[in-house]
Formats: sequence, structure tokens, C-alpha cells
Amino acid sequence: MATGNNEPIILTFDDGPHPQWTPKLLNILSAHNIKAIFFMIGSNAAKNGGIVKDVIAEGHRIGNHTWSHKPLLALSKKSIFEEINKTHQFFLDCFSYKISCFRPPWGIIRKSHLELIESRFNYESVFWDVDSRDYFLPFPIRDKKKLKTKTIYLFHDGIKFSPVFSREHTLLSVERLIKIHTCK
Repeated sequence: MATGNNEPIILTFDDGPHPQWTPKLLNILSAHNIKAIFFMIGSNAAKNGGIVKDVIAEGHRIGNHTWSHKPLLALSKKSIFEEINKTHQFFLDCFSYKISCFRPPWGIIRKSHLELIESRFNYESVFWDVDSRDYFLPFPIRDKKKLKTKTIYLFHDGIKFSPVFSREHTLLSVERLIKIHTCK
């Protein structure tokens, strides 16, 4: 995943797909020839199969973000594996897509459970270096000298877990971040 002048940044989007916001993000990414990772909630993917197909067709990666985004620390090991396996199997059965990466909801999980998940599903765990906090406000990009390459940015394309019910600020923030990285 690289910007126009081959400086790698990794854009990740959690909690989708969403029928309004994910297609708009796909348009932005396509316009700049950038690939991203969409950490999808299985139940959202089940409601938005056409968008999932678009994400796959455009060459983006899909990561497992559990079936229902429940806090994993509150679940038994069995329930955690059911959440992950249901999503994993759904993508195989409905889209012939084998998920290869995982991000726990809110990035919170016991290390022992994470190691078991990585081993059992052959997943790469992907967290983030920069949380855009786009669930509250637009991501402040003030000093492009402070932006680093090879940085994993966390954004969201779902709205269920955000007090902000618009992702317009996410779209704006992604556009600005891409522009800064491609215009250095």
C-alpha cells in the first residue's frame, strides 16, 4: 500500500462496511491508486455484500474485526473464537475470500488469546501507529514534517460505535493525509 511517490502509508478502516461511507472511501482511494485494509464487522458485511464485493474487486485487504464488535475481554475464549470463526467462515462461504489479518475491537485483547487466534487462523495481527480519532473530529494534520512513512493510520467507515454519525470528517481527513503524503 503506497502513495503516489512510493512512500508507504497504511490506511485502515474499522467497523464497516457502511452503505454510505465505504463507497465514498473507495472512490477516494481509487482516485489516488491507494490500497487499504478494511477491518470489517461480519454482521455489517452480511448486510452489505455488494460493498464487500467492491472492496475485494478493487484489491483492498479485508481484515477480521469479529462478527459483532463485542469487547473481547468480557467474553470467554470459546465466545471469542466463535466471533472470529463466524466472520472468517462467512467470507470464505459468501465471497471465496480468505481473511489473513485481524484487529480486535478497540485494539483490546489478552495476549494469550491473540497468540491463539494468530496460530489457529494463520492471521497477522494489525494494530495502528496513529489513531485519527475520527470518531470525534477530523484528524488534525498540521505539520507534514512530523508525518512518517510506514505508518499505520486508524480510521473508521462504520458509525455504530461513534457519537458522530457523519463520516464527512473522515473523508476530509483521508483526502488531506493522502495529499500531504503524495505532495512532499
